[in-house]
Amino acid sequence: MSSVFHGKSIYNGITFGRLSIFHKKDFHIVKEEVEDSKVEIKRFQDAILKAEVELEEVYHKTLGELGPDVAGIFKAQQMVLKDPQFYQQVIDIIEKENMNVEYGILSTKVSLVSLFETIKDEYIKERAADIEDVVVRLLGILYNEHHDIEVEGKSTILISDDLTPGELMAIDCNLLKGIILYKGSENSHMAIIARNKNIPTLIQSDLKPEEHYHHKSAVLDAENGIVYVEPEQDIILKYQNRFITKE
Repeated sequence: MSSVFHGKSIYNGITFGRLSIFHKKDFHIVKEEVEDSKVEIKRFQDAILKAEVELEEVYHKTLGELGPDVAGIFKAQQMVLKDPQFYQQVIDIIEKENMNVEYGILSTKVSLVSLFETIKDEYIKERAADIEDVVVRLLGILYNEHHDIEVEGKSTILISDDLTPGELMAIDCNLLKGIILYKGSENSHMAIIARNKNIPTLIQSDLKPEEHYHHKSAVLDAENGIVYVEPEQDIILKYQNRFITKE
């Protein structure tokens, strides 16, 4: 018997595929006192330089695929790296408190994101999302643990708690048939990219990214905000007939 789930559509479409679970990297950051703050500052500065190179590459990739308006998302993230408030707040934690750079970045992120999330303006909220994305990138560089999303097979429907714009742009969308997010926002930068890539996408779904759903067959009906997991034959035939009728 098929299981039925629901969500909010941000790009319509109907697709068949197999579910693939993506869990974000959980960086276990420990607050550590350091002997030499200059070493930590150098690590921070090196990570920023590398992140700038990576974001420039993603910007040009997005520019070629989706145009300047969408590519501007990654210019905004480059601006976060160059933001004096972000930079100085991390430096102050390292220098004045003699703390490790990872803790400095995390502490600064929590402080700034908490501030932005109290503001109702959607543009400001997306700035908070940009900070989150940049911090994930910086920590990945510092830990040497970039968490790329591997799409298995040609008919993958990806499930995750949420996705950043950078994570979505790193996926081979020729293999990706749909996206289902447990969280997500219809006005997010990720949503903008999903729409421009014509990927049927549900957000705020009640289908949680749990391992027992991995590799199970599914029908994603983003036109009506429905997901069928391990659909029965009559459901498959119903959607197949809709494709035939449309053709």
